[in-house]
Amino acid sequence: MKFIKFMRNSSDTLNLGDVRVLDNGLIMFRRSDDEVCYKKVIRVVNVVTSINDLSDQEVLKYLRTYFNSLNLGFPIEVRTIFKPIDKEKLLSEVNKKIQNLLVDIEVNPANTKAKTDLDRLTKFRDRIYKYGIQPYDVLAYYVVEACSDKEEEALKLVNSRASLLMKTLESLGIITSELKGVEGRALLQIFFRGYLSKFYELILNKLLRFKLMSRIASPLAVVFNPYIISSRTKFDLRSSGIYLGVNIVTSENVFWNVERCLNPHILVIGPSGIGKTETLITILVRTHMTYSTKVFIVDVKNEYRDRLLRRGVKVDVINLGVDVGLGINQLINLIPKTFRASYLTEIISDSIFTKDEKDIVATLYKVLNEALEFSDINPNNFWGVIKDFTGMVDDDYIQYRLMRVFNILESLDRGVPLINVLRGVDPITPVNLSQIALLGIDYLNLAMSVLFNTIQILYMDVIKESHVPKIQVVVDEAWQFLMGRKELILKLLKLGRGYGVSLALATQSLHDLGELCKDYIENSGLLVVLPSSDTAYWKELSKFMKLSYDEIRDYTLMLSKGDALIRILPDPRPIPIKLDHEV
Repeated sequence: MKFIKFMRNSSDTLNLGDVRVLDNGLIMFRRSDDEVCYKKVIRVVNVVTSINDLSDQEVLKYLRTYFNSLNLGFPIEVRTIFKPIDKEKLLSEVNKKIQNLLVDIEVNPANTKAKTDLDRLTKFRDRIYKYGIQPYDVLAYYVVEACSDKEEEALKLVNSRASLLMKTLESLGIITSELKGVEGRALLQIFFRGYLSKFYELILNKLLRFKLMSRIASPLAVVFNPYIISSRTKFDLRSSGIYLGVNIVTSENVFWNVERCLNPHILVIGPSGIGKTETLITILVRTHMTYSTKVFIVDVKNEYRDRLLRRGVKVDVINLGVDVGLGINQLINLIPKTFRASYLTEIISDSIFTKDEKDIVATLYKVLNEALEFSDINPNNFWGVIKDFTGMVDDDYIQYRLMRVFNILESLDRGVPLINVLRGVDPITPVNLSQIALLGIDYLNLAMSVLFNTIQILYMDVIKESHVPKIQVVVDEAWQFLMGRKELILKLLKLGRGYGVSLALATQSLHDLGELCKDYIENSGLLVVLPSSDTAYWKELSKFMKLSYDEIRDYTLMLSKGDALIRILPDPRPIPIKLDHEV
């Protein structure tokens, strides 16, 4: 038994004072006076399964099985040591082996083993030539840990966990063994101290030189280190704030620090059925829990009430267009009189009319400007007065278009005014727009615009004073709103950014965002990308987050339902995480 004295102010992994290094890859340390812990290191000896022999679908299945196998109910660390190899010398050796194999095949064309080896070596060589990859020698190790108030129980538990892990890996063709002797002491010094004595450095160099190693240019190495990331998202952006999940690579908890982020908006992208709605619900509930944010959900399918109840969140639903009206009359009365006509014209024209219908928009403004002067005299006949002035329009087509819009708005305005209901709602409130959706996309957009403007006016004093979002508007199935009015939601994004309102959107692909895709993503402080097996999906996203060719390949294969890639502005570097939906 040997004692290693840790330096209290060093940057070592444990930083725990006295640590005892035992035989068979074991170390013992104390987290406190009442708790003793053991760590055990096991070494990868061989990988029987060659990914080169598998099809793309088999590779995907194998890698997912590998990562699922590590979910054994206790923490598992994967440690690797890389040593660069002389590229030219390695390629020379590979080319010689290729030539020898070609000769063997020429002598015996039925030699299938030689053909398989030739195919592997050729791919290996071509990968280095094509991408300029630096080959490495690799040592791979797994580390398990167990703690208890009794030393015997902790030792028994860590050995049990190590045995279970070794058997699980063996079922996948990954052969492991316990660390022993000098090799064990060398590795323990590196992993848990951060430096080596000269003697152990010589031992390690010998291990790297003479042992049979995998190489990074080979697909085998993905089993040990699937994500080789040279740079990481800034610590202050991911170390506090709204909890999102666990970093797949480092096992660190990942947060979204809204206060450090460029803006409070969220964009969730993912194929149908991958979990966009559940992801939005997790984020909105945690936003409320972290910052006491009041959350309004634009619910087109009337599904959020049941989903939230299953999470234990009690909510009251606002049925807009049914028992609650848009309240446009009451909203307009909160606007200075000189701006009312232009304000209402903008809300209606942005949602209903196109840019080419300038004559209709000009007439709309004229009608509203004249009608609103008289509506003060008779506030109970708000829409009646507007329709009377519309009847005076000379152009029959423009009169018909405007009258149709005002008739629908009058029907949507019946019921308790929205602004009165919003004053006393629950902290998390779904706004059911399923009935308005029956009228078409234009009136959905108009209802959302009225909702956003009502929230902005009602809570202006609260949100202007805050550095974190006090109001969040969630728009699921945003593609429905984006079909014809992409500029409207972008306008709401920019407006919300200035007023401290967070807008959370979910949509199926970047194509839904159209030509304004770049503007949407650049105005989203948190980008959440859910998995897809489509390589083109990831290549398109690589325009907006720092993704290499290898990372695109890895994320296409490795991420599955429940995982995500996130990007937090202003840092373009993504973080692969396992989403945590428990709230």
